[in-house]
Amino acid sequence: MKNSTRNLIIGILFIIGLIIANALGILDNIDQNDESQIWFYNSQGFEFKNHPKYTYQGIIISPPDVRIDHQKIKIKTTQLLKPINKKISGNVLVKTQLYPSYQYGDQIEITSFLIQPEAIEDFKYDKYLAKDKIYSLGYGARVRLINQDKTNQTELNQLDKFKNLILQTVYNLRQNISDQINKIWPEPTASFVNSILLGYKRAMSEDIKEEFRRAGVSHIIVISGLHITLITILLSKILYSLNINRKKQLPIILIILTIFALLSGFSASTIRASIMGLIVLFSQNIGRHIQKHLILLYTAIIILLMNPLLLFYDLGFQLSFLATIGLIYLSPIFKKLFKFLPNKMEIQSTFVSSFSAIIMTLPLTIYQFKTISLLAPIANLFILPLIPILMLFGFINILISYLFFPLAKYFGFIEYILSKILFLIVKLISSLKFSSLGVNNFNSTSLIISYALIIIIFIYVQKQKNQNLN
Repeated sequence: MKNSTRNLIIGILFIIGLIIANALGILDNIDQNDESQIWFYNSQGFEFKNHPKYTYQGIIISPPDVRIDHQKIKIKTTQLLKPINKKISGNVLVKTQLYPSYQYGDQIEITSFLIQPEAIEDFKYDKYLAKDKIYSLGYGARVRLINQDKTNQTELNQLDKFKNLILQTVYNLRQNISDQINKIWPEPTASFVNSILLGYKRAMSEDIKEEFRRAGVSHIIVISGLHITLITILLSKILYSLNINRKKQLPIILIILTIFALLSGFSASTIRASIMGLIVLFSQNIGRHIQKHLILLYTAIIILLMNPLLLFYDLGFQLSFLATIGLIYLSPIFKKLFKFLPNKMEIQSTFVSSFSAIIMTLPLTIYQFKTISLLAPIANLFILPLIPILMLFGFINILISYLFFPLAKYFGFIEYILSKILFLIVKLISSLKFSSLGVNNFNSTSLIISYALIIIIFIYVQKQKNQNLN
């Protein structure tokens, strides 16, 4: 048996093992009777109104999720103060007022109800939180800041203090860049640049995000494999032009991609694309060609070893991998079907790539959102070529702004005009009555049947291709 075949079988068995473990409830199994964990004090549903509020302390372990009228803060608890005083652990997601603002690493004291997360209609909200090891929700919260010094918190060991200091520096830089973006461009251009460069997807208004969704191009306003691929290719070309060979390129690109992943918030799609790019570069450096499907499989295993629940409860992770599978297996088929399209300005390859990704992710998007975008391939054909240009001009303008801000404002007009063109295309397509169609009866059985049909059609086409070659 070839090594590639053996590795493929092992990888598939690993995925099957995770599916079985999740079905048996092993992956997110917690001891509900452990009094040292914050979730022991949870109330169920509306029963919290009959329970007292708890007072506890903890450390903010990720940048606050700021919404229009409130913010959500992820806390790693350290001490329960009331009604009893004892050391505890476990994460809790606290919903509180928009102001005052808090930062990653702040030590705070919270008084709130503690509620057990539950599914919301068809959305498994409890499982969605479980992937981040959150099993408690804090509602009706009153928050008090205790300590902002990340290096002087007695509850943390030296390693955690050092980690907090590094991450706080990164998050401060990210926020500083975002502030700079907001100074250079007006809305909604500023929010769009924040989304494609920093991963601040909630920066854009709900109306604009809805237009992108109806047009079938919502994937371009979040950091994805597309963005990472563009960055990797651009870096490789720049380094090659500087006479830096591939072996020396690897550590440089590794550092830059790691920084970019940090600045973009470590989304699942960013991590996936970064690891895939590094595996490809590594295989080139050691002189071995790794098949694309094995690259994808290795990437999945690496990410799922860190957090196996992403496979089941992270939609971004699922869509990202399905899109990549579409690019690997469906693109060659659709390339023949759309060979009549011109190759100038990468029109053909852009359409084929986007169409392949759309077809592969279509069943899952219909299942999750109960709608289908009918004009997504056409929208992608017009919009995707603008993305690398917008990313490039955006990045250059940010660098210029730190050197000479008036010049950045002047050149920022190019980004502004291009973004206006993009918004106009999206608005025009999304406004068409037949741009999207509601699908309400698409259940899990329909989802399985849809992907089974895609697999059967692909196998049939491959057999026909092999017979023609013979």
